[in-house]
Amino acid sequence: MSLTQKKNTNTTIYVILGLLLLFTFFSRLFILNYANNIDPSRLVNKDISRYETPAIALVNTGSLVISKDKDTNDLRQGPGYQLLIAGVYKIMGGQNRYALFIVQILIGLLTILMVYKLAALLWSPLAGLFAVIFMVFSPTQLYYSLFLATEIPFGLLSVSIVYAGVKLLNSTHVDYKKWALLLGLAIAVATLIKTITTFLCFIVVIGIILVKLVFAKRMQAFSWKMVVNSSLLVILPFALLMGSWTIRNGLTYGAYVYTDNPSSNLLIYRAGHIIQEKENIDSIYDVKKMLRDQLNYSTLAERLEQEKALAIKIILSNLDIFWDLIKGKEGIYSMLFESGMPNLSTLLNDQVSTESSEQQREAMLARHWWFSSLDLLVKLQLLAVYFFAIVGFILALKRAPQQAVLQVFILFTILYYIVLSLGQHGLNYSRGRMTFMPLVIVYSGYGVVVMLELINILRNKKPKHSTT
Repeated sequence: MSLTQKKNTNTTIYVILGLLLLFTFFSRLFILNYANNIDPSRLVNKDISRYETPAIALVNTGSLVISKDKDTNDLRQGPGYQLLIAGVYKIMGGQNRYALFIVQILIGLLTILMVYKLAALLWSPLAGLFAVIFMVFSPTQLYYSLFLATEIPFGLLSVSIVYAGVKLLNSTHVDYKKWALLLGLAIAVATLIKTITTFLCFIVVIGIILVKLVFAKRMQAFSWKMVVNSSLLVILPFALLMGSWTIRNGLTYGAYVYTDNPSSNLLIYRAGHIIQEKENIDSIYDVKKMLRDQLNYSTLAERLEQEKALAIKIILSNLDIFWDLIKGKEGIYSMLFESGMPNLSTLLNDQVSTESSEQQREAMLARHWWFSSLDLLVKLQLLAVYFFAIVGFILALKRAPQQAVLQVFILFTILYYIVLSLGQHGLNYSRGRMTFMPLVIVYSGYGVVVMLELINILRNKKPKHSTT
């Protein structure tokens, strides 16, 4: 391909990319308005209070603190998403969920753009374009852009982490410090929003060292001085942000922890999930009350210690059930293949109750041919995404073995998110894959490109029949 042809091709790709982004914005805006006209409460999920209440408190009082007593839920998550909500409400002069949804749609567009940039960085603009197409027509990406929770802003940071990591591993002695610092900052901000990345910073640092040891010949340009400096720069923003928030919590609540996830979340949503399955209890909130009644504490710090101890005891005593929850139909299978259509239907169908469970919604909607058809279509799309992602990953390794370290880094990040989400109540369906799906789709885009190339090669190899 000549330079002129390549320039024209890239221009065409940029035009199509722009049109796809415009289509995404206006289609999501249309669905937002449609759902808002049916019933604005359909756009509000059960988790909203734990994000919105502190945000409103920050706007009104200048503090995120709601309660300092031993039973407070203030530490259930980091302040990232709360600060985003507070910023929007402050700019809008008060609570304005519609404006917040617009911001989330825009963040979703940035995520799509970052998916394009990552695929283009790794392979080509065409791979990026196909990845964008998968993102644009993903029902789960659509739904969670209209869902007040951490998934959409975290998705942007998840892709940004990998982008910065790839740039770091490909960098020279001139610019590696910048990318190491940006990688650490992306992980830190992501952890402020969703604590699933709490361990990622240190694992990335260990990974940088292991990459230097295992891929010594391929990483000759990445000296040990660069390894040490990169590791320190990755840790720096994470340590500053997490450390300062931990100290703030200690001074405010008397518990020097970043969040209560390693205790409360472990007890309620992991150990509690085991109890729910074992005792056949319908509501996780009933399980929460039952487990909390077993504790005896006078301070928040004592509560967190007892919750962690009880959670570990329950999990270790029921490893068989915990394993069944991971590998069963409502475990890894549901996370990877649940269509998300029951959730999306609450926005589009005024006959579906927002109070019903996902299973109840699915059972009711299964009576409608359109739902069954869309559900099947979405699952076929998911299969296509995974198929092309596997093809893309394998051929990326085969075609460019010198870049195997990049593929290993991305694959490990995907597996990290999957492992930390498994077995947790509330993440054992389509929501659980939102952390890693944009990264999978990056490989899907490349998979489509290489499949088209293979088809083209096979066509050219066909013998031409003489017409005389």
